[in-house]
Amino acid sequence: ESVAFSDLYLLGIYAAVESLPRLDITTLNDFSLIGKDNWVSANFSLSLGTKKYSSGEFSGSGYVKGRGNLSWTQPQKPYSIKLEQKTSLLDIPATKRYAIVASYSDPSLMRNLVTYKAGALLSGMDYVPKCEFVDVYFNGEYNGIYILIERPGIESTKIDITGGYFIEKDIAMKVDFARDMWFGCPYWANQTQDYFVLKQPEPASSELTARMLEYLEEHMKSVHNAVMGISGENYQKYIDVDSWIDYIIIQEITKNIDGNFKTSCYLYKQS
Repeated sequence: ESVAFSDLYLLGIYAAVESLPRLDITTLNDFSLIGKDNWVSANFSLSLGTKKYSSGEFSGSGYVKGRGNLSWTQPQKPYSIKLEQKTSLLDIPATKRYAIVASYSDPSLMRNLVTYKAGALLSGMDYVPKCEFVDVYFNGEYNGIYILIERPGIESTKIDITGGYFIEKDIAMKVDFARDMWFGCPYWANQTQDYFVLKQPEPASSELTARMLEYLEEHMKSVHNAVMGISGENYQKYIDVDSWIDYIIIQEITKNIDGNFKTSCYLYKQS
């Protein structure tokens, strides 16, 4: 016979509810006025819940702004965080750049975190962003459960490379053509034009930027033509096979709608 939850509860077989870490973000402005374009000054306070992290609690200042695409249109909005100085939060290696990611369209609230944790267990990928659950309060008002996650980038505790390139696969509607360092994409995966955006490094001159983007555009054409069997070159010349395989495994298991390099996909190239 099936056993109802109420029966299990009466038998005393139930899980103890743990309290999550609490992140308070305080700004002078109402959060409804904060957009994605400009950073807004903020104070941050992080207190621990049931689980104790060696990094301890935190109180400090920095900046916050909106982030995301479809998620930004939902009632529980995600935000980017930039601290004044590198700080370890919830045992995530010290960095200035974090984000709080909502799971508004996921009733279980688990899919994002499980995906990141699963990726970290695979040996092929050298870097997977580290994250933890937090209860988030905006100006003292509870706004739900989020994932506190480090933002990917070229740092010794993240993508530890020298003289290389950190790139995001993007789409026309997301690219700021006046400010972003963008270059053409050799394939079509969206309804509108596809692009790559160079996130790091930031060249010292416009001339160097132009040379780097020209080089990367040609290089990505070579990658594409080798992977697709167009050029006849061995694709292993261009990609790290182990990380490629593990990336595909994660996309298939999680059914990531953007996993086939549509948008919000990150990759890096060694020097």
